[in-house]
Parts: sequence; structure tokens; C-alpha cells
Amino acid sequence: MTNTSERILNLRKVKKMGQEEFAELCGLSRSSIARYESGKPINRIAAQKISAACDVPISYILDDQKEPGHFSGGFDPRINRLIFVRQNTIRFVN
Repeated sequence: MTNTSERILNLRKVKKMGQEEFAELCGLSRSSIARYESGKPINRIAAQKISAACDVPISYILDDQKEPGHFSGGFDPRINRLIFVRQNTIRFVN
């Protein structure tokens, strides 16, 4: 698994959705979500759709340090939530 595939899977788990439901939320096909979760490359448009649907920065999905306003953060399995930190601000994603 790649960082991107793990992050997409974690987003879906945090949302407590199956692939079909998550794909519908993101405006993508279930087969696309399955491909991305299995480690296939993701294009920027699909990454933007997922980031918008899940209210996370696209840099989280793409691991793109050049993205303006980059957040550091990740999935905390102890609380089953995504946590993002930007300067002195912490944001949880449900």
C-alpha cells in the first residue's frame, strides 16, 4: 500500500462507509475507489474530489509538500479520527 492508498482507505473508514457509498459521496465510481485503495495512481481531479468530499487538504491525499497552506497530520487509530495541525490549530475530521 502507498501513503495515498492508506490515506484514502482511512478517510473511508473514518466516514464509516463502504466503497460504493464513499464513491458516491466523492462523485467517483466504486471501481475507482477500489483501484486507489489498492495502490494504483490517482489523478489530481480524483484527489480533489475526495479531498472536497471529506473536507481535508489535497496535500493530505497526495502527500504534496508544495501545496499552499500545507497541514501536517494523519490518522490516529486509537480514536479512529484524522487529525490535522496547522501552526497552533488542531482540526479533527469525522
